[in-house]
Amino acid sequence: MIAQSIQSQFSNTISQNLFAHSYLFYGINALDLTDLCIGLIKDYLNHHHDFSLQPDAPLPLHPDILFLETESSIKIDHIKQIQDKIKYGPYQLNYFFVVIPNCDLCSLQAANAFLKTLEEPIDKVVFFLTSAHFQSILPTIRSRSLCVYTPTSSTHHLDDEFLSFHSFQSMDLNTRLNSCMDLASNKTQLITQLHNWLTELNDYSIAKNTSNHILIFNLLETLQYNVNVRLQLENFSIQLPFD
Repeated sequence: MIAQSIQSQFSNTISQNLFAHSYLFYGINALDLTDLCIGLIKDYLNHHHDFSLQPDAPLPLHPDILFLETESSIKIDHIKQIQDKIKYGPYQLNYFFVVIPNCDLCSLQAANAFLKTLEEPIDKVVFFLTSAHFQSILPTIRSRSLCVYTPTSSTHHLDDEFLSFHSFQSMDLNTRLNSCMDLASNKTQLITQLHNWLTELNDYSIAKNTSNHILIFNLLETLQYNVNVRLQLENFSIQLPFD
């Protein structure tokens, strides 16, 4: 499972209590992102607090775990409720965990209020944010979080049929643009190719908000709409730094 793979890469963070103040997990599949956050918290509870939570078990009801559930938007009242509950830090656990799924649903007012919380972090409070629409999140919130691309569960593994990201990045611009003709000829296959590139980058470092991750993810989001696929891919090729 994709989430389990990333969980294993967080094992050192969990065992040594090295959590950052805020993580932003972004990807295509919102459910995968939420499952990852839940899995990380359960791993922490099992390791440090002698819980015996199974992989398919829900998060326990606990005063130091807050899971924000909203239907369509995150309003400033939601953020104020979170701020009120975390102001004294954890009550029983080593950390107070706050999960905010689909944080891109924050209203501008809510996002600005939440930004103040990130700018003045409370000790031992960890935020797990998720989003399937990375670019919809305020840049200031992204910059104050450790952004982690999370592959979707439908991502295919690399094989000989697909061009590696390293190979594409190593091409000169003219060769890249020529390759765009073939890559853009099959939109479905191109999307699989882009997912594979993200997975390839993820194998090198899961916790770096690299410009390459963002460029690929932005292209994936754009391809959800009725656009000129080759033109978008050529724009991506021009923006992509050379290896």
